Amino acid sequence: MQLRSLFYFSSLATVALGATIQDVVGNIGDIQTQATTLNNAITGFPIIPSITNLGTIVSIISTTGNAIITLETATTNAQSVPTPVSVADATLVLNAINSCKGPVEAALAALVKKKSAFQALLNLIPGTSSFNPIRQGLIILNFNVMALGNLLVSMAPTELQAQAVGNRTEIFNAFTTTIAAF
Repeated sequence: MQLRSLFYFSSLATVALGATIQDVVGNIGDIQTQATTLNNAITGFPIIPSITNLGTIVSIISTTGNAIITLETATTNAQSVPTPVSVADATLVLNAINSCKGPVEAALAALVKKKSAFQALLNLIPGTSSFNPIRQGLIILNFNVMALGNLLVSMAPTELQAQAVGNRTEIFNAFTTTIAAF
């Protein structure tokens, strides 16, 4: 019984303390790393794929899944950050997002550039061309990016709202263009 009480107390303490801006910044750094990994895998994907490239596709799908989990964690952490957020803390988040934008946008652009190669490989696998797992993954990623982006904009102090909205719009537009391509 005491062990259970200790567990409940520690869980309550974790919720009560919440996450910090540094947790959110760390999550955004993880997203940047995953976007760079995706970009490298996508740009390294051959123009004329063969069935032997399935491992690369599995790696891309796995990294995408990890990115979704990290986005969900970042959103959960951001929701538990005490508000209002100071200008200094919001600036840390905006700087992290600015660092993350390049790799995310590069991965999305690379995906569009290699669209025909990915579709050629998917055509070798029965049922995947009609399901289009790349488009589905993009839609799920976009949903999670939108959730985090909207939350971070709502938390931004008035002085940084325009910059936060601009970053969110730029990233949303990149996803919209890529999803439309698939």
